Formats: sequence, C-alpha cells, structure tokens
Amino acid sequence: MTLLLCSLICYLLGRLFSKAPPQQINYFWGFRTNKSMKNQQNWEHAQALFGEIFEKIFRYAIMASIVWFIVDVVLLIVGYENILLVSDISQAIILFILMFIVYQRVNRELD
Repeated sequence: MTLLLCSLICYLLGRLFSKAPPQQINYFWGFRTNKSMKNQQNWEHAQALFGEIFEKIFRYAIMASIVWFIVDVVLLIVGYENILLVSDISQAIILFILMFIVYQRVNRELD
C-alpha cells in the first residue's frame, strides 16, 4: 500500500516540476544539491531534469505497485500481518532506492 500512495504523490510532484519548476535558487523548494545550486543555469537544468525523471520513474512505479497493492489487500483480508509488515518495509526500501536513482541521474547530468 505504501508504494502505491507514495508513487502517486511522487508522480504528481514530477508533473508539477515539469510544468512549473522553481525559477530562482532557494533553500526551501526544488532539487537542492551543491551542484544544482552552483549557478542559475545548473539550477534551471536540474529542476527540469528532476521533474522529467521523477515523473517517468514513478509512472512505472505506479503500474508495478498496483499488483503489490492487491497482494497487500489480500494479506490484510487473510490476516497475515507479519507478511504485510515485511511487504511494507520492502516497499519503503524500494522507494528509497528509486529516489536515490533519481538523485544520482540528475546530479550526474550537472557540471
């Protein structure tokens, strides 16, 4: 269940960054790394790239998580709480891995 909800939120965030990325370098909103905040050109490129990659990766994550969601509902109905806990922990780990992949891909593109 965790993966589906978080993937949906991340997908929508990616859409937001694709349509209306933050224009000015700031410390509150945007893809904020040392490389992205180095200059205005890097900032604009990082925000657009982040939105594009975030949207693409989490679109596929939503599709994959639908099956996982169905399995979680079945586990909940059947009463296998221990397996459901393991499922939720694995989904959280997958989310962290996907976010790390996005971080690496965007940072690698910046100079």
